[in-house]
Amino acid sequence: MGASTIDGLDTISSRLVNIQKSLFRKTYDPLEFRKPEFDTDYASIRTAIDEIQKSLEAFMDKSIDKCPTVMHAIRLLERFAAVCLS
Repeated sequence: MGASTIDGLDTISSRLVNIQKSLFRKTYDPLEFRKPEFDTDYASIRTAIDEIQKSLEAFMDKSIDKCPTVMHAIRLLERFAAVCLS
């Protein structure tokens, strides 16, 4: 998502990258079920991802509403799809 040229998407992308970086910094073994750190981290990461998803949905809705024509909206949706595939 970081290589997008859609204005405003960079803030959402950076939030997602920050979650990924914090996940990679964890030093415990997630398969060690006797330690509660994973459960706590999983819940907080899941909450953060849910918030990012809501932000992305709102951003897409707002961006599409700004399009002057249906063709512009379709092109924007194609750009969003290209970002998701990369």
